[in-house]
Amino acid sequence: LSFYERALTIQQKSLPPSHHDLATTYNRMGHMFHTLGQYEKAVTHAQRSVDILRETVGLEHPTFRTYQDDLKRFCQKL
Repeated sequence: LSFYERALTIQQKSLPPSHHDLATTYNRMGHMFHTLGQYEKAVTHAQRSVDILRETVGLEHPTFRTYQDDLKRFCQKL
């Protein structure tokens, strides 16, 4: 998790806020929080990844659908 946090900090400084790489990092952090049982944080990070992809690749993109499924699964734990 600490490596993802460091990566996110670097990406936030060097990439535009709607960059696909940020969405990937947020999604992976969501998975980590989910694994750790921190479901609210998992949902927050997964939601951010979905929001970025909705903006950049659209609703029909396979990655968007995958991340959206992750978000739904994380929300079930709340």
